[in-house]
Amino acid sequence: MNYRCLNKRCKNNENPEGSWYIKKGYYRNKFGKVQRFSCKECGKGFSESTFSFNYYSHLRLDAVEIMKMVSVGNSMRFIALHNKVSCNAILSIIKKISRNCLAVHCELQENLHLREDLAADGLENFVKSKYYPCDYNILVGQESQYLYGFSWSLMRRKGTMTDAQKARFKKLQIGVDYKNFTITRGFQSLTRLMISLLNTKQHFDENKILTVFDTDEKKQYANVIKQARKIQEYMKKNEFRHDVTNSKEPRTAKNRLFPVNYMEREARKDLKEMVRKTTCGAKNVCMSLDRFNLFAVYHNTQKKFRINDSVSGSWLRHAHFAGLDPVLTMRNYKRIFSERFFFSDFEKRFSDFQKKMWLRRIPTPQDCSKEYLPKYALL
Repeated sequence: MNYRCLNKRCKNNENPEGSWYIKKGYYRNKFGKVQRFSCKECGKGFSESTFSFNYYSHLRLDAVEIMKMVSVGNSMRFIALHNKVSCNAILSIIKKISRNCLAVHCELQENLHLREDLAADGLENFVKSKYYPCDYNILVGQESQYLYGFSWSLMRRKGTMTDAQKARFKKLQIGVDYKNFTITRGFQSLTRLMISLLNTKQHFDENKILTVFDTDEKKQYANVIKQARKIQEYMKKNEFRHDVTNSKEPRTAKNRLFPVNYMEREARKDLKEMVRKTTCGAKNVCMSLDRFNLFAVYHNTQKKFRINDSVSGSWLRHAHFAGLDPVLTMRNYKRIFSERFFFSDFEKRFSDFQKKMWLRRIPTPQDCSKEYLPKYALL
C-alpha cells in the first residue's frame, strides 16, 4: 500500500520519494494495535488504517462475499441475516464498496482501447413505488458484453389509471425532480462516455474503422445523436454509424440489440429489486444505483464470458474480451476490498453522473432529507 501525505500543500502529497515519514506511536482499537506516522515535511499525521478499506469501520465484514451476494440475487434482509448484523450495517458497507467500484471502473476505463461496436438501451424498473418508473441507461460492447457505463433517468407513470389513482399521482408529482433526470439527459451522459471511447479506438485494420452504434427506436436517442457535434464529425468521416432496431424483434443472438437484451436478462436474474414480480423494491435511488454499480463491476470482472462455453476457457471474463489485461483487471478488483480511494484523486476523471453517485446527490422522489455522506468520503 502506497502512503502519501494528506496535506495538499505538502510536497509529499503526490508521489513522495525516500523516507518521507516517521513512526509516531500507536493507538489501540478493538481490532488491535494501529501504528501512527507523521510527515517529516509538514508534520501531518496518519496511520496504517488511513489508506485502508476498513478506515473508520467499527464493524468488519467480508466485503468480497457481500459484493458477490448482492450481485447474484440476494436481498438486503437475507444478507443481513446471513452475516448476523442489521440491514443498515450492510447498506453502509455497500456504500463504501460502491465508491471503490467507481474508482476502479474509472481506472480500468483509462486503460481501455475500444475495438468493438456498441449498443445502448434502458432497463426499466421503479423506485419507491410504481408511480415512479425509472430507466437504467446502459452502454454495452457488442462482442464482449462489457458494461462500459450507465446512467439513471426518472420517468412518469404510463398506462391507464383510475380517477383515484390520478388524484394520488398528482399529489405524488409535487416536488419530484423530473427535469434533471430525463431519458434525454441520461442518454447524453452515455453519449459523452461513448465519445471518450471513440477517441481511444485503435484502428487495427484501416478497412474496418467504422463503429456501429445500435439502439432501439426511441426518439430521444436519435435527437441526442443529432445534437452531438463530435458524433456528427465521426459520421462525416465514415467512422461512426447509428443503427436502429425495433425493440419487438426476436431477442436472439442475431439481433443487434442482443448485448443490451443480455444485460437486461442478467440484471433481472441477479439484482433482487429487478426480478420480475419481486417483493424487494428499491426504496432509495442512491442505494439502488450503488447495488447496480456493484453488479456492473462484478459482471465485467468476475463473471465468466460464457458459463457453458468450453472453447473460451473458464478464466476469461467480459473485461478480457473488451481488451483489458487479465492481470491488471484482477489486481484492480482486489484493490476494491483493500484500499481507500480519495475523491480528490478522481474528481476531474469522473463523469458528472459518477460525481453525483459518489456525493449521493441523486434525490429519491418524495424524500426531502439529504443523503448522508461521511466527511472522509469528501477528501
